[in-house]
Amino acid sequence: MGEMSGYIYESPDVFEEDKPRMDTDGDMYANVAVNRRHTVQDPPSVQKAGPFKLAVGCLVLLCVVLLTVIIGLCVKFDTERDELQIQLCNLENVFKRYAVNVTLDRDTAYPQLILSADGKQVRYKNKRRNITDNPNRFGTFYSVLATHGFSSGRFYYEVQVSGKTEWSLGVARESINRKERVTLSPQKGYWTICQTYNDYKARDDAYVVLSLKEKPERVGVFVDYEAGLVSFYDVDRWNHIYSFRGPSFNEIIYPLLNPGGSNEGDNVSPLIIMTPVLCAK
Repeated sequence: MGEMSGYIYESPDVFEEDKPRMDTDGDMYANVAVNRRHTVQDPPSVQKAGPFKLAVGCLVLLCVVLLTVIIGLCVKFDTERDELQIQLCNLENVFKRYAVNVTLDRDTAYPQLILSADGKQVRYKNKRRNITDNPNRFGTFYSVLATHGFSSGRFYYEVQVSGKTEWSLGVARESINRKERVTLSPQKGYWTICQTYNDYKARDDAYVVLSLKEKPERVGVFVDYEAGLVSFYDVDRWNHIYSFRGPSFNEIIYPLLNPGGSNEGDNVSPLIIMTPVLCAK
């Protein structure tokens, strides 16, 4: 065999592009960088991922901020609501601490009124009872007074009015005219509110129409004798209904109830004097 040559043959076109080339300044690294820019490129999906991820991140951050704000507002609302409820409960209990034991006086009841044995309920009966008249008995209004009157201080009582379409209640002077039909106003010695079907009114010197969002089931009556104040409340919601302010009672006043007529059977439920229950905080 012939003697092998002292070098390896290399084709001139093999790995031609991989060979570093001298630029005019003799820097062989310039072409290497150029080749990398042309050969090593990010796929299109990777190129677009940067802005998309940024948008998603911003959206997530915005959602977290909004959620934090909403939770904060809800906590604040719940706290303020609880504080308001406590204040309202405290106010309700202030009035109820003046609760008195009210019993109705049979000798003052209109002849067609029926009282319960304990004197805590009154309803109307169509048939007039044959009972003895007396100066204290109502002769024209379906009314009855309490057995005990007040000439000073404060007092509070509650009446259940649910199931009725007509009633009136409040307080009255001892000297009211019980035999003749008169206007039930403060000038005549009456401080009352009333219901006639869906209409509610305060019998002030001029009747005041009361706009109640819901029908009261129980009505609370608070009286401050010295301040000349008679206030009415929806007990279940503790909404203020109406207040008479500034009257000068000048004599004994009594709780007064009027269950109204039967209204062809629509108003047979009794008015019931309730025992007030303190609000639980």
